[in-house]
Amino acid sequence: MKQQLLEIIPEEYGYDVRVKGGPSKGGHSIGIFIRSDDGYFYYDDTGRHGLSAAYSLRMIADLLDEVNKPWDDQINEYFKNNPPEINTPTPEF
Repeated sequence: MKQQLLEIIPEEYGYDVRVKGGPSKGGHSIGIFIRSDDGYFYYDDTGRHGLSAAYSLRMIADLLDEVNKPWDDQINEYFKNNPPEINTPTPEF
């Protein structure tokens, strides 16, 4: 089982993304997940112009997928039960 090194803290704007532990045992913030107009959360590093390793970005992406899963499930269920009508014009020869 993969140890989770990140945690999210609910905030007014969305979630604070934090590294677990650290000197204060409260971790330190590495960015935020903020909900966009489409209902999905997106990651914002809030201007921390540092470098990130691939494994760090994968952990953030996995956590973001987990946060977005309930909304994604709801969207997929809606379109499963309400397929869009596609009117393809018949070509005239």
